[in-house]
Amino acid sequence: MQAFELSRQVSPKNAFTFCVSMAFADRAAYDAYNIHPAHVDFVQTR
Repeated sequence: MQAFELSRQVSPKNAFTFCVSMAFADRAAYDAYNIHPAHVDFVQTR
């Protein structure tokens, strides 16, 4: 991950309090992140 940003969600169309933005070097870096066991566990348990 090259960049990570956590911001307050301000759109009235969205019920979430925060939004997360991440940037990756390329598709391969994102794909590796997306299937990493720690990420998969986080997504499944939240």
